[in-house]
Amino acid sequence: MKKPKILGPLESHDFHDSLLKTLEISPGLDSIRVTLEVPDENHQWSDWTVHMAGVLQFEYETTGNGYSFEPPIQIYDVYRLEISHDIRRWKSRIHCLDKTSKPKIHHILFASSHLCTWDKSKDLEGISVVCREFSVVRP
Repeated sequence: MKKPKILGPLESHDFHDSLLKTLEISPGLDSIRVTLEVPDENHQWSDWTVHMAGVLQFEYETTGNGYSFEPPIQIYDVYRLEISHDIRRWKSRIHCLDKTSKPKIHHILFASSHLCTWDKSKDLEGISVVCREFSVVRP
């Protein structure tokens, strides 16, 4: 399988109908690794890890209804939001600290029907990470 890409919500998606295998947060809270089992066009599965470094914000919500979902949790898709309230807020905040900085900020959304949503993305549910860098690698 070729290396999957994380694209915007309106583009073709390589992570469609993936399974969440692991979610690891570093002790310093500055990096997050999400490993997914990803199907290819021939329905062959392979593991890929999305590594996010320079984490500025991490959010997830569940329904809190007492139901426990057995792993693996299905991830409908993984999106990279080009524009979001959180990106604007973090760029402004970083610019206040360093007027010469033009920070590169990424907003990665792991959409899932098992986790609830927030903000203006009510139709997309899952895990939201705002970070300075991200990459997709083999685990």
